[in-house]
Amino acid sequence: MHKLYRTAGAGSIAPEAMFEEAGAEYEMIEVDLSAKSPDFLAVNPLGQVPTLVLENGALLTESAAMVLHIGESYPDAALVPPVGCPGRPAFCRWLFFLSANVYNATLRFIYADRMSTEEGAAAGIRAAAARDLDGYFDILENTLDPGPHLLGERYTGVDPYLWMLTGWQDDVDALFARCPRLKGHYDRVGERPAIARVAAANGV
Repeated sequence: MHKLYRTAGAGSIAPEAMFEEAGAEYEMIEVDLSAKSPDFLAVNPLGQVPTLVLENGALLTESAAMVLHIGESYPDAALVPPVGCPGRPAFCRWLFFLSANVYNATLRFIYADRMSTEEGAAAGIRAAAARDLDGYFDILENTLDPGPHLLGERYTGVDPYLWMLTGWQDDVDALFARCPRLKGHYDRVGERPAIARVAAANGV
């Protein structure tokens, strides 16, 4: 059985959503990030969540990699377009766009004080992250026309990933006022039974 080391509200939301959508059995192991145990650090020396231990004992880190792996491990759930499928390039594009850009900029905004050793740098880092996020969400808003999902009619693993990142934004009401299609996407994804279970488990 897969073992998912997680912390409520963290990036472990994405693989949790994938497991729940696939109807897969998995074990969740709670991690206290304020006091990382030696046992957890022995599993992942980075001390980061999510951390996924595969059924064969191999280690997988990075939430986007987990979305891809879980989706491909449970093909009947149809959460990841297979190689050769017309939707595969778009899926890969948006998964890594979200991971490399939106996730990164969100962390820069939330943890701006950790991003530089220079005193007083946090305000500028946060402002630059907010500017970048505005641009990224404008792109996503346009992509959701006509929607209803990032790949059009097909729901895939990039949709709960976007749902997770959207919920992390500092002023989500202002974001939704500017990006009504994004709000529609967030609401639709959140209404799915699997995602509702993940939301409840994470206090979202």
